Amino acid sequence: MNNKYDVAIIGAGVAGAFATLKIAEKYKNTKTILFEFGSRPGKRRRQIEAWLGCFPTGDGKIYINSIDKILDNTDGRTAKAANKYVMNLFKEVNAMKVIKDRLPDMAIQNRIKEQGFVVETNDYVQWKPESVHKLSKLMADKIEGVKNITQLFDTEVYKILKQKNHFVITTSAGEFLCKKILLCVGRSGWRWAPPRARS
Repeated sequence: MNNKYDVAIIGAGVAGAFATLKIAEKYKNTKTILFEFGSRPGKRRRQIEAWLGCFPTGDGKIYINSIDKILDNTDGRTAKAANKYVMNLFKEVNAMKVIKDRLPDMAIQNRIKEQGFVVETNDYVQWKPESVHKLSKLMADKIEGVKNITQLFDTEVYKILKQKNHFVITTSAGEFLCKKILLCVGRSGWRWAPPRARS
């Protein structure tokens, strides 16, 4: 049966796209299938669904000191390794440039300090649409270049059943058997919630 896989990734937003890329780079013997309700890499229009989802969110700023907040809530080695991996990807598309946040003039800074507060910059990386498109293309090309990953876009997952040592995933493209599943449904994951949870 050709529809048997080691890993199924459901959702190709930020988490799903990066998980697929990591498998493409590091686990080339792992037969993987990626399901995405939205469209494949290309022009990014509907940013709740489809490849890379809402990346980047908000105004396109990724704040450097946000890593420190993550370190408060997770294993430091894991967070630092993940941050290094992503930052190296950013460098590959020449998109990463740290922008120093502007401080108020010295007179205002001194008045703030007199009140017992500390003035700190909130340095960030500013993402622009062309940067995101470059990163999207780089990731898509790396994934397309390996044979162990199957990608199904414009495909809806209807049901997941756990059987003895595998999962049965029923989709609009048929049934698939997988040993492990990564659920990366992100913001559009509300489709998985029962009606009562949505209201």
